[in-house]
Amino acid sequence: MICVQKNLEMPPRSDLSVLTDFLPEEERSGRTSWLFFDIETTGLARERHQIYLIGVSLWQNGTGSLWQWLARSAGEEREVLTAFLDFTASLEQPAVLVHFNGTRFDLPFFQTRCRVNSLNCDAFSSLPGIDLYEKIRPFKKLLGLASCRQKAIEDFLNISREDQMSGKELIPVFHRYCDSRRTEDEKLLLLHNEEDVQNLPCLTAAFSCVRFLRGAFRWNRCEEARYTDWEGNTQKELFIIYTSLEETLPLSFTAHRDFCWISCRDRELTLRLPLLTGRLKYFFPDYKNYYYLPAEDQAIHKSVAVYVDPAFRQKATRQNCYNWADGFFLPAVRKRQTPCFYQNYGDKQGYLCWNREEPSKQQAAFFENYLKELLEEIENS
Repeated sequence: MICVQKNLEMPPRSDLSVLTDFLPEEERSGRTSWLFFDIETTGLARERHQIYLIGVSLWQNGTGSLWQWLARSAGEEREVLTAFLDFTASLEQPAVLVHFNGTRFDLPFFQTRCRVNSLNCDAFSSLPGIDLYEKIRPFKKLLGLASCRQKAIEDFLNISREDQMSGKELIPVFHRYCDSRRTEDEKLLLLHNEEDVQNLPCLTAAFSCVRFLRGAFRWNRCEEARYTDWEGNTQKELFIIYTSLEETLPLSFTAHRDFCWISCRDRELTLRLPLLTGRLKYFFPDYKNYYYLPAEDQAIHKSVAVYVDPAFRQKATRQNCYNWADGFFLPAVRKRQTPCFYQNYGDKQGYLCWNREEPSKQQAAFFENYLKELLEEIENS
């Protein structure tokens, strides 16, 4: 077995203090020791596959250290498990175990391998734990994450890696290492695990992004722009700039939604939205109470239509029971927002009319409510 130990510096943008919020109230006091934990295995079946590498990064009072235990053969699994259990038992203060998807994989796998090797891991299993995967997953849509895999979150947070291999790809590397003890293979195995445990504290930056997006914002200004789409048509878009009243981001990020881009940096959030100009339709829901006037291309209520010559009116249908509105339009966040305008009957995307001539106070109220509803809709969808 090989044991590796080195000192670490706290990664930039990490905020371990947010982890305390995930602990039960009675366990929060005096928590200054965090143990970030990851295992590498020869497969997914814990009854027949083995743990060949365990890595941790230990953070106590702002000081960090990396520890790794690597088996040099299949027969050294018990030695790896024992060394790690002895390490956790020797900690001067009880640590909080932090892992990524360990609830479903790492922890039950480790406990099973201890049982198979006749090792008692009760003390380890009793450590309070935090699964970063489970804590970040509810915010996948809010953050615009492609997936909740660790590397996908690292990409979102602009965390770079030297390691380019997956755990699955490293299994044959380990078997080859057992036969040849090649230094190159040993470095590959250790590097993958080292970057996994070193990057786990960096994932706490995701919660800073969540706090930022859930905070209060003040509308700052709007900027209109034009661009040419891939068909050569000129399109308009609106940049809406807000200032956070609560948070300053430790990083910048951009996320795409169905109809907009959200860009965040420092204390600023920018929405980039398509801006429609011209005439859109408002469809009345109770079409049976309306008549359609073909000459005017609009519907009127039957209480008014009685004064119109029957030759110039017809009973309205769902498709023609509308009035027109001219102006500037932004995508509606929810269908229940009113009044909601559409280009054609049956369109899924509705639009809100924006009065660009309104006083600044009304503009601020409109756009601040627009952002609030947009972020709530994304998080709850």
